[in-house]
Amino acid sequence: MADAEPTSTKRISLGWLVCGGMALGAVLVPIVVYAGVAAYDALYGDCSLGPADRFGCGLREFVATALSIIPGGIIGFVVAYWVGRRHAQSS
Repeated sequence: MADAEPTSTKRISLGWLVCGGMALGAVLVPIVVYAGVAAYDALYGDCSLGPADRFGCGLREFVATALSIIPGGIIGFVVAYWVGRRHAQSS
């Protein structure tokens, strides 16, 4: 019988982990912000007055979502870097 060689697990580098975390943060945070602004608009009823008000609410949702992309990337960077450094120290 042939001896099976153990496969070594490839570790992901800190750089790739941080890039992935930034991308994930830049996608997930705007989704959460969009849902939060939409829920706020639905609960407080400011967007049900007329077409001009609905346009303003849609524009507010778009601007809030667009402005949250950069902070989302920064949050993803910090979290991924922290996780990567802690994982490297424990190994």
